Amino acid sequence: MVVSAVTDQKGQYLISGLFPVDDYIITASAVYYPIMYYSGKSAQALADRVDLTDGDVTDINFALDTGYIIEGLVYIDNAETKASSGLWVNIWSES
Repeated sequence: MVVSAVTDQKGQYLISGLFPVDDYIITASAVYYPIMYYSGKSAQALADRVDLTDGDVTDINFALDTGYIIEGLVYIDNAETKASSGLWVNIWSES
């Protein structure tokens, strides 16, 4: 089950209707910000799980950091024809 919420103008969010399990992984992300896992972790494997078996949990807060940025242009056929919008550029790391 994946459930999402959008923050309000104060940065607050609420996710309701969840099952009482002990292994929720929570992330926060925004354009130009890398995904942040709770609590302050940068990888899913390192994320602290949130346990709802004893009831509601509050104060699951995030401090997003822009991190480093890679920026560039995509050209089609030659270095003079810029690509149109909608092309995907992907990145990954094995570390």
